[in-house]
Amino acid sequence: MKITTTILLVVVAILCSCTEQEKFAIIEKWDNGSKKVTHTFGDPNDTTTYMRTFFHINGIVGTKGKIVAGKQDGLWEWWYKNGNRQDLAHLNMGSYSGERKHWREDGTLRQVEIIEGDCIEECCDGKLIFYNDNGIKLLKYNRKNGNYHGFGYGYHEDGSLERKFYYENGKKKGMSYEYYANGVNRASGMYEEDLEQGKWTYRDSLGIIDGYEYFENGKSIKFEEIHH
Repeated sequence: MKITTTILLVVVAILCSCTEQEKFAIIEKWDNGSKKVTHTFGDPNDTTTYMRTFFHINGIVGTKGKIVAGKQDGLWEWWYKNGNRQDLAHLNMGSYSGERKHWREDGTLRQVEIIEGDCIEECCDGKLIFYNDNGIKLLKYNRKNGNYHGFGYGYHEDGSLERKFYYENGKKKGMSYEYYANGVNRASGMYEEDLEQGKWTYRDSLGIIDGYEYFENGKSIKFEEIHH
């Protein structure tokens, strides 16, 4: 689609605390005449600090947040063309910090990041939580230096623990456990370099062992069924 850019300088007088203040806005328009981007300045002498708002071509707000000294700062929000929220993030002079949320286009929550410190890249340290289409927590990971690191957890639809595993620099390592919804251990075994290794034990929903499986570098080499 051809885009015709129109830049307008608008002076808007507002009443605040019984005194009149002026705000200046630069407006860029789509070729259909609707607003595309607005830069609203609180101080006409400071062109590096302003509120930036992007509009989809249908008029729905797509992005809104503050630029300070040329960098994103404070709360930033994003929306899909249908008006549903897409993303929300807190930034500290261009770096993500605190909490960052992501939604699907249908409005359901998809992912939450709880960021430790500040980060510029997409892979921030901290916690990463995934949700299914019904808004139920599905997976939770810890992340360090851009990789999964530490304990990870998976959940059943009812919120009970479904599995527990450990990551080291992005690869599963050590003991891993799987559970039935009633809390009984269903399976347990070792990972090395992201591959199943050695003897794995399987149990029925009452906790009774019903089999063993042996792995070498992620490949099953033997299965022993236990008959009761």
